[in-house]
Amino acid sequence: MLFVSYSYGLVFSIENVFNKTGQSNDPGLILLDNTTSGFKGIDDTFDGSITFNFTIAYDIYPSGGAFSVFHLETNAGITPIAIGNNWESGNWGGYRIDGNGTTNLVIGSTPVVEGQSQAFTMTIDYNAGALDTGTLIIDGDPSIWGIPRLDYSFDMIKFRNGLDNTVSSMTNISVSVVPEPASYALIFGSLALVFVALRRRFKA
Repeated sequence: MLFVSYSYGLVFSIENVFNKTGQSNDPGLILLDNTTSGFKGIDDTFDGSITFNFTIAYDIYPSGGAFSVFHLETNAGITPIAIGNNWESGNWGGYRIDGNGTTNLVIGSTPVVEGQSQAFTMTIDYNAGALDTGTLIIDGDPSIWGIPRLDYSFDMIKFRNGLDNTVSSMTNISVSVVPEPASYALIFGSLALVFVALRRRFKA
């Protein structure tokens, strides 16, 4: 199951295994978006950290390369980060894909092997009103690859596949959201105001 613990304490869950034959320009399968009850996405007002864990395998990996599988996307069509195959080198990698094209964020030394899965841990530290930073760890590679300072706001998480005859899967997905203490104070302060208002209403 995919669990997303949002800063308001809500938890979201969906199926955890996706095997899909790739299509060129595949629009992707939305795992979670801001049409889900209670989930508002993560924007530039969020202050805290989010850790994504997931495992990806290319069950059928054509010689011409494959495509990224894990996507964070905005409703405006911007992909602040995508994880999957680096089609230039045949290694696992991460990308930023937006209106200006594709920018390699991290290029690993771990090659993509057909049928062999790789586990990923990605942590993004969100700075409200400022650029965000992050790190990506790929299982089996001792390196911790830095993710540059970029705006990682997103409205949805997608499982996305591309290029004909590719079959991939993504499993063991978890997402944990940890607001900064100041964010917790804002949340609990809002709850306290609601509690006070309710007490006054009942006394009246």
